Amino acid sequence: MSFNFLLNSLDYLSNIANGNTAETYMNEYTPGMCKWSEQFHDGLVKAAQIEHLVSERVSFSQDELKKYFGCLSGTCCSSPAWMLFEQLIVWSDMDIDEAVQFLLNAPNEYIWHSITMLIASETSAFNTDSATYDEFLTFISNPEFGNELTVCALRCFLERHEYIRRIGEMLSAVRGVLIDLFDEIEPVYSEYEKRFQSQDFMEEFRSSGLFRSADVRRIEAKISLFSYTTNTLTGTTETNGGFTSGKVTVGGEKEVLHMLVGICSWDHFMMRRFTESGTVNTESISKLLADKTRLDIISYIKDHECYGQELSRVFGLSKNTIYSHMKKLISANLVMVKPFGKNIYYATNPDVIKRFLEQFAKQIVRDEIVWKSSLK
Repeated sequence: MSFNFLLNSLDYLSNIANGNTAETYMNEYTPGMCKWSEQFHDGLVKAAQIEHLVSERVSFSQDELKKYFGCLSGTCCSSPAWMLFEQLIVWSDMDIDEAVQFLLNAPNEYIWHSITMLIASETSAFNTDSATYDEFLTFISNPEFGNELTVCALRCFLERHEYIRRIGEMLSAVRGVLIDLFDEIEPVYSEYEKRFQSQDFMEEFRSSGLFRSADVRRIEAKISLFSYTTNTLTGTTETNGGFTSGKVTVGGEKEVLHMLVGICSWDHFMMRRFTESGTVNTESISKLLADKTRLDIISYIKDHECYGQELSRVFGLSKNTIYSHMKKLISANLVMVKPFGKNIYYATNPDVIKRFLEQFAKQIVRDEIVWKSSLK
């Protein structure tokens, strides 16, 4: 996911030209930025501002980077930290060892999410054909990197193959209480693994449509139980953006469990959201828009790009209710946010809506053909 679309209305080039440093630049546009915020859109605005700085190659000192990571740690969005990490590798004067070690020392659970999301990203700085990716693999193989289980977790996520089984093996070594859970998943997983043994399991799994089968629904249920069990063990209580959220100790058993739940939850989230690369999951979006209020909101935004306050006034809903609906629409890429000064306004994502309508129309035609055939 990229935040470049947030930058269209930002008129910051004149400030760069005037020689403002990153320090004065951030202070000018985000006074009090280091106060923790609970608003999702605040995180997006900060992400846009920071990305603009790094995209213009404004020089960041390590102290400034630490400051900005601290600012982002209180937002309800892990993507800004992920985005900053990606840009950090590309443009900053840190080498890979320094950058990753810096992240490991950051007192923020979103940093771990940033690492996993970054590695999962197709547009990541860690392109699998790049020297940076090879360097990163070499780096995490170094026993001095940290906790052995943490290294295994990262390698497991990078390699993907046998991912449920390997997570099960690692977790059973840490928490015996989860052994039975993965023993039950194993036979089902093994069957699908044999079927896809010559191909990338997860990619084939996502695009095959098999996630609708009874067996895979069992896996989904077990993953949910696994997340709940691990949340209980680690003391985390809420979910955010497909990841579990909670404070944990870096390098300890809780951190390993926490990170693995993030990996598992992210794949589970993506598996449900998309049937194949670039194809909208019509079933998922249809259920999202089955809510009349959300459908009315997105119809309104399609014709009137607007602020949240306007939506609250037009639909007679509280700010928190509007925020809840917008969070769901943004996560489905149906709505995107655009910064305007220190605020943001909402706009629809025409490409996703167009693909959804096209695929939904085809699905209706297919369903009608099947229905008519059943009557013969």
